[in-house]
Amino acid sequence: MEWVGTAMKRILAALGWLVFAAIVVLGGRMMLGACEVRTWPVLGYAYCPVPPRQDRSGLDAERDRSAVQQSRVRRAEQQLAALPVCKPPEPEQRAEAPPPPPPPPAPPPPEEMKIPDRVEDLKGCWQSDRGDIQIVTDDERQRPIGVVRVCYCFDDRGRGTIKHTFQDGDSCRGPLRVQLEPNTLKLRHAKLPCSGRKPDHVPASIECKASEGQSAECIADQLGNNRGKMAPERFRKVSAAACDWREN
Repeated sequence: MEWVGTAMKRILAALGWLVFAAIVVLGGRMMLGACEVRTWPVLGYAYCPVPPRQDRSGLDAERDRSAVQQSRVRRAEQQLAALPVCKPPEPEQRAEAPPPPPPPPAPPPPEEMKIPDRVEDLKGCWQSDRGDIQIVTDDERQRPIGVVRVCYCFDDRGRGTIKHTFQDGDSCRGPLRVQLEPNTLKLRHAKLPCSGRKPDHVPASIECKASEGQSAECIADQLGNNRGKMAPERFRKVSAAACDWREN
């Protein structure tokens, strides 16, 4: 019976060691868990390892450059804001051409001859409204002599003069006899001596008639070899200079 007792002691001792070993294993496992160390995989960590720190020198340099650029932009904006506000240039105004001057007033219509109450009222020079005329010689051939301007001029006393002026400057002059009757004016001149090589002009008589206040209508009667009456004409007042015309 003695060997039974020895065996029991050995079993108890083995159990004791097993219990001790279990306690040690459980305690170690608990300690490893506290340190976040796993038993599987062997000595593995229970957390993610911290990744290695990246090199931030490039990012920091880019940020520094951006900050510098922003600082320059702000400085430029401040400088622009400090500049004086300039008034925009006014659009160029082109000088407008002055308006053309108004046309000169139309000259008054020429005064037409009327039968006067007195001969003195005829003062001035009068010309036929037919203008300048072509005259011919007082013979059968009736050769052209030239273009002549005929004027009847009166002074302030009613003394009259007839003037025939040619374009080349030659002229014929002679006195006018004036006879005034109611509503009738009669003019008459003798043969007119002419300058240059122009032949003398034949005598003529002019008779003008008109109702009171109306323009006179006149008919000239040539008293030369080729006698004949001219077509009715009216006379208008002209300047004395216009009766002494000459074309160059």
